[in-house]
Parts: sequence; C-alpha cells; structure tokens
Amino acid sequence: QRAQRCPLFVLPVYNPKRTGHFMVFVQWQDKHCLITYLDDYKRLGGAAAPYMIVSLFDDLVKTKNLALVRGEVFTDRLSKSDSAK
Repeated sequence: QRAQRCPLFVLPVYNPKRTGHFMVFVQWQDKHCLITYLDDYKRLGGAAAPYMIVSLFDDLVKTKNLALVRGEVFTDRLSKSDSAK
C-alpha cells in the first residue's frame, strides 16, 4: 500500500570503503522494486538502467502467510558487495 502511494524515494546506503555513503533512487512498479544510483537518475531520468531489481511474490500470503522475494543484481553495474549492503 505504501509503495502505491509513494512509489519513488531516495535512500542513503552506507559504504565505509568510499566516501561513507552513496545515494540510490528506488522506484516501485507493481510488485517490483527498481534501484539505480541517484546520479544516474538525475542525468538520464527514466532511461537510467536499474542496478538491482527486487521482485515480490505474494501468491502464498493468504494460505501460508509466506511471501517470496527475489533480488537480481546486475554485476556489470553494481558489485556484489555493494548490493549486499
């Protein structure tokens, strides 16, 4: 429900190896969460490629009280260690 009301937001991600943090732009589209660097979104707008996509599968919520989540990291754009943060 919250994602439908506010589908766009910005999150700081702490990274001690760099400048301390980086900013990501998050956009919810139905049951999919697209994540890209804020700088890329500022520069390219809707053409900015996602660095990570998180998909929610809630088919079993009513019967099993269980939701499945799948995260896909595009390693050519985001390192695995950065995606784990």
